[in-house]
Formats: sequence, structure tokens, C-alpha cells
Amino acid sequence: AFMTRLPTPGGDDGNWGTILNDFLSVSHGSDGGLATSAVSAAGAEMATNKNQANGYAGLDGSGLIATSQLPGLGAYLGLYSGSMSVGSGSSNIQAVTFDGITAQLGSDSLSWDSGTPGQVTILQTGVYSITAGVYWQDTGATGPLTVQILSSCEFNIADIRPAIGDGTTGSQQIVTAALYLQTGQNFGINVSQTTGGTLSPYIQLLVTRCA
Repeated sequence: AFMTRLPTPGGDDGNWGTILNDFLSVSHGSDGGLATSAVSAAGAEMATNKNQANGYAGLDGSGLIATSQLPGLGAYLGLYSGSMSVGSGSSNIQAVTFDGITAQLGSDSLSWDSGTPGQVTILQTGVYSITAGVYWQDTGATGPLTVQILSSCEFNIADIRPAIGDGTTGSQQIVTAALYLQTGQNFGINVSQTTGGTLSPYIQLLVTRCA
């Protein structure tokens, strides 16, 4: 008997072919093809692991990793509110209650529930880009308008500006934030105005997980 090895040139008379076949059979089948077990044992990634847990992500037709294979990255949620009535006054701060979803990609990173319409809940820890846009419909109003992004992690962003009040153009505000939020945390939007009258703003919110 002999250990698996290559034949020795000039030696192994009478056994040369047997030794070579024994050596080749470690990684080849009888048809000459590579043995799957040998490829796996050598550390190669197997096609059966494509798009599987602890495997690897396949590429789409453009040579890019499909969004479905990313761990929630790129997931977004768009909400709208068109039925609010915001009274005037320095203490009249109102939490925005959203009416519904305008657009959504993925549901593993963040969620909105009509049962708690004033907040978006984080389902996966990550960095989120948040943009709140408000059209105040205040063509004849004057006075400061305020939009706030409030999060349960205590990072809050506010934008305060005067109303346009030119009689023809309504004021618009866009407030953005990039926040690191953890699973279970939430955020919402507050609005307030001191124009002297009641306004009915149209509000949109877009949040995207970017890391």
C-alpha cells in the first residue's frame, strides 16, 4: 500500500498508473470532472449558497446586487397628510398624523401603522435619511412657520421661517435629517404656525435607510 501521492519520475515501475489514478481520484470523478465535495472542501463558494443565509448575493442583469439581497439598505417609506388643520399660536404645536402610504420599498427596516399615525417605527438599527416637506397653503398669511423632526433618541431638528404672504404663492418648507436609529425607536413630525389664522397644510414624509 502507498499514501496518495504523485508518481515518482523514473520510479514506481508497475505501479505508476495506479498511483496517479489514486492521486487524481481525490478531486475528480471517473468521468474526469471535478468532484463537488473536493471543490467545497477547498473553500470555494458553491452555487447552492447563492442568495442564501451565510452564502453570497447574486448580481442582477445590470451586474449589481439586487435590492432584495441587501439587508434592508435602500428601503424607503413615503407618507402623506392632507387633512390637518393647524391653528395659530405660539403654544399650538401639533403632531402630524399621516393619512397613508404613498410609496414603500421593503418592510423589514421601518414601518408605519395607521393605529399610531403620528410616528414611524424603526425595525432594524441603521442610519436613516428623513425628509419632511410641508406646503402650508397660506397665500395671504404672515408670521413664522415651524416644522420639527422629533425622534425618541432625542435628536431633534427644527426649521423656522416666515410665511411668504404675497397673496399668490404658498409657503413651503423642507426639513431633512440623517439619524442613527435603533430597533424599536421612532420619530415623527411636529408643525406649528403663528400667522393669525388656521392653515391646512399638505405634508409629505420620505424616510430611507442608507446604512
